[in-house]
Amino acid sequence: DDDDDDEGEEKRPAKKAKKSTGNELESCARAMKRYAKMKNDDLKSVIRWNLGYGTTGTKDVLLMRIIDGHVNGRLARCPTCFKGKLWLKDEDAGATIICKGYYDEDIAQRIPCGYATPVASAPRLQPWYSDEPTEEEIEAMKAITEKHEAVAGGKGGDGDIPPEMATAAAKLEDDWDSLHNKEKAQSIVDICTTGKSRADLPQDEKKARIAVGKILMSNMDASALEMLELVIKEFGVSSAKEEAKAKQKSAMAGSCRVAANAGIVQAFQELGDYYFKEGNANAGLTYKKAITAITGLDYEIAADNAKGLGKGKTKLVGIGKGSADKMYEFCSTGTIEKLEEKRALHS
Repeated sequence: DDDDDDEGEEKRPAKKAKKSTGNELESCARAMKRYAKMKNDDLKSVIRWNLGYGTTGTKDVLLMRIIDGHVNGRLARCPTCFKGKLWLKDEDAGATIICKGYYDEDIAQRIPCGYATPVASAPRLQPWYSDEPTEEEIEAMKAITEKHEAVAGGKGGDGDIPPEMATAAAKLEDDWDSLHNKEKAQSIVDICTTGKSRADLPQDEKKARIAVGKILMSNMDASALEMLELVIKEFGVSSAKEEAKAKQKSAMAGSCRVAANAGIVQAFQELGDYYFKEGNANAGLTYKKAITAITGLDYEIAADNAKGLGKGKTKLVGIGKGSADKMYEFCSTGTIEKLEEKRALHS
């Protein structure tokens, strides 16, 4: 796993790469001078220290990845699927950043992703380490990556509790230990669903209480505020998720040849992910293939041309009648009935 890092001996303090100055070519030239004489094993070590890049390939490929990271910063997680690692595309010498998807351990299934963007537009994390980081710095990097992944997905990281919810939890502390587990779970549900800021819990109150209860049973010693923090970390805040979806759509627009098609791409990605979660990989892949076709289109999909993309002379590879009908439905109504059904089922 390319995310693995070396453990073991006490590590000396790491030296962070200096922020690049001057134009990009000069920065790349300085980076090349620094790393070019290193052996492949040493280059792979630099890559492992920075967590996000693959260690396979020729020396030229390894240098390409390292120079990109040294100059621009570590690649963050994918801004459209939120969990996939970003990679430099070898075929165009790293001019494009792509996501290959990620492995979902909960459903034991690899979820594909077709995100692609110019190298200058890719999300980045700092710092980049040119020398071996300490264990503390490695843990800090991992925490930054996890925080970025959580925020990108609309869940927020540790400490991202809306003030009014934190105040309500603090008021519970005096009586918290005397409450039964069911009362504790209901109290957290009330805090998360009745104020201006709301957690994205299941809409059914009983299901919400059960979901909170499961977290409670795994954290029996948690205070009211700690329980609230765990729930927010797991489910996120509704407003944060809305902001995350807006950013996701913007990233998808940058990945499409025609930005206006990003709404359909976003709907198809969500629908495909639901099918993967249900164990229906064939249906999930159908939508992922359609996304690949849509992102490469050089014109806007509209109600008057959507159905033609699934049949006849205007048919696109990767799009069948079912996908074309759903594109027509989206263009006509702004949503897809099947998607709304899946959202309700999985809420």
